[in-house]
Amino acid sequence: MSGPDRGSWRWKVQDPGVNSGLGLLYEPGNWGDVLKGAWAIVTVATVISNRESGVFRYLDPFAGRPTYPLVDAARERIAAVPALEFKVAQQPYTTEGRIASTALLVRDAAIALGVDPLLRVFDLDPARAAAWSEIREAQRLDSPSGEDVLGLWRDCRPIDFILVDPYDLFDRPGLLVPGGLEAAVEAPVLFYLFNRAPRGGGHERAYRSLRRLLGESLPREVELLTGRIPADALLPRAYHEVILAGPRDLVREARPRLEVVTQALARHLGEQGAFEAGLTAR
Repeated sequence: MSGPDRGSWRWKVQDPGVNSGLGLLYEPGNWGDVLKGAWAIVTVATVISNRESGVFRYLDPFAGRPTYPLVDAARERIAAVPALEFKVAQQPYTTEGRIASTALLVRDAAIALGVDPLLRVFDLDPARAAAWSEIREAQRLDSPSGEDVLGLWRDCRPIDFILVDPYDLFDRPGLLVPGGLEAAVEAPVLFYLFNRAPRGGGHERAYRSLRRLLGESLPREVELLTGRIPADALLPRAYHEVILAGPRDLVREARPRLEVVTQALARHLGEQGAFEAGLTAR
């Protein structure tokens, strides 16, 4: 689940009855969700291409809801997305006024490739966790926290893919990065963070500390790839960033497609913010 700084703000839609079950610190369908979803789809395809048929096992300790209401801004964003796999994957949901979570995109990608998925999911919010009861392929985990779920990843073996996407990975990487990198020896792990380093000061120091932690905790068998795009075309005071860690050969195989997708998204945002005719409210 990607998002900005913590605080009293909560994302809302027009229907008050829907808002009570959301309680989000970000707008679903933001550019971070696009980047993360695109990387997840490519990673699933790479894993499945290197294995025999069977169940595709996915672990998501911070799963959120399966779907969210689709607001106009997210609809326009997805319509303009150059990452075609992501756009195609979201189409069944956007036509119904919804947007799928990354976990649901993982499920759909596995099914499309002829593999049965098993989604092991957890969310600390009871309403968001309960929503997964509607998804046949999902298994809800009982745990005190997402951090505990990640710490017990060995109990979920065999495992094919892990997503580590809390609101605040940027602020507390020490609780999640080392354990995620340990799991990456056996399966790809995708981290998401809202990188506020461009704001300078303590944010920049925090990001440098995170990168040092990645280097110090990285097992020999694990390869890293990082993708980042501006959080906004006009005022990019932060980056959406994903880090894929996993077995060396698998990550290297995924690299060409991930590089193409990420550069296309960055180019799209850069071109959006590069030139204006007149002045429009944003």
